[in-house]
Amino acid sequence: MAFLLSLFLGVYLAPLALSELLIDVQPNVISEELTPKLVINCSISNNQVQQIDTIKSLSLARYNENIKKFEVLLALEVSTLNLTQYVQFQRSQIGFGNMYISLTLQEPTQSDARVYRCNVTGDDADGINISLVNKKEVKYETISTPVLDEIRRLKKDADKNQCSSTKEEIMDKKKQRSKLSFVGSSEVINEFIETFTLTCSCQDSNLHSDTNYTVEFMYIFHETNGVIATINKGQTVVTAIQEVGSNNVKGELSDEKLHESYLQVTWRNLRSSDSGKYFCGAHVIGSDGRAERLNEMVTIQVKLPTFEDLVNVIQKLLIQANDDREILQDNKQNIKSIQNELRNNQDNVIKMYKDLDNHEQNFKTIKKDLDSNQQNIKIINQDLDNQKQNIIRINTDLDSKEQQFTRFNKDLDSKQQDIIRIDKDLNATEHNITRINKNLDSKQQDIISIKQDLESSKKDFNEHRQNISIFKDMLDTVIYNLSSSLTDVKQELTKGF
Repeated sequence: MAFLLSLFLGVYLAPLALSELLIDVQPNVISEELTPKLVINCSISNNQVQQIDTIKSLSLARYNENIKKFEVLLALEVSTLNLTQYVQFQRSQIGFGNMYISLTLQEPTQSDARVYRCNVTGDDADGINISLVNKKEVKYETISTPVLDEIRRLKKDADKNQCSSTKEEIMDKKKQRSKLSFVGSSEVINEFIETFTLTCSCQDSNLHSDTNYTVEFMYIFHETNGVIATINKGQTVVTAIQEVGSNNVKGELSDEKLHESYLQVTWRNLRSSDSGKYFCGAHVIGSDGRAERLNEMVTIQVKLPTFEDLVNVIQKLLIQANDDREILQDNKQNIKSIQNELRNNQDNVIKMYKDLDNHEQNFKTIKKDLDSNQQNIKIINQDLDNQKQNIIRINTDLDSKEQQFTRFNKDLDSKQQDIIRIDKDLNATEHNITRINKNLDSKQQDIISIKQDLESSKKDFNEHRQNISIFKDMLDTVIYNLSSSLTDVKQELTKGF
């Protein structure tokens, strides 16, 4: 009985055990310069949690020793899959989807060794709000100084070996280490006198070789000044800093795998307030719908220029002023030469005016000749008009003759058709006469044969006639003899009675 009860409870509670709030950290012990990355996963197994019927949100937080409470890092709204990031990280990768959040910290430090909490909120069957949590601690393990020195020495040796590699190999290794590249033109900028450029780039081929990823959103953010610039998929770059200006912001989100997406900001006249940490973030979505957020950080120092810096700037300005002065001298010489050319051109223009006056007189003479020629042309035109009228009359006569000729041709065609029909009729009549002659010849032969038959029949008839006469004579003789015999018989019979 106890066995059956335990079996029943095991079967009944198995689905509940599979539906729970999970938090996982890998690894759970980190060491400086030894742990390449720290991964924290917060998820809900089987898409449901005990006691909660409707799940609303999922969040990841970690304990802050300074404020003595948990600080929310990421929050996911389950119904819309809208992720909110509350804390910027130096180098990180964020993934999220249906009922899970994933945070990857690259090269974690001792400050990342804390207690991490996964929290899910929602309503039960009665509509009461419920919140459940699960925690895990990441510990920090101190490495002894000799071991740490040895690790650093090995890294230096690796860097030296890397220096012997080609530039392409170094770039490939850098791309393999980081999916998101964020660099500044310099780490230290002189206030007001130097130009500063920040470039954040992300190439699809660096994300995952077996999955196509699309960069949907990129931004550059300052820890105190806020958002510097943003770019969304299908939209232009937007900057929130007036000193930067839209002309100094560039960006593109590319769909091509081998073409990088980037966001670049350039501005002048930096102040000390622009010092600090700058963050670059990128929101990418894979072809399978999986979303990730990438983060990188650079630290920039804006310092007051030293006397030497100012001297260098003044020297550059003096050199530029000397260059400008030489350019001005050259321009003055050019202006003088242009003025001389203008004077020469003015004399040429005066000569041209005189030539134009002479040409004007010539034009007047030519105009008179043209007028007389025009009168002659009018007379010629009148003659041409008369000739044209004559030609029109001739054409009219020709048209009438042509019409008569056409009618005559039609009559000839008609007569020719009649002659053709008569020839056909004559040919047909000739054929009929020939056929009749043939029939007459045939009839004549038939008549001759009939005559011959008649002659033969006549001979036969005469012979039959003679034979009949002979037969008649014989018959008369027989009848006479028979009559005589009958008479004799009658007489004898009479005598007998």
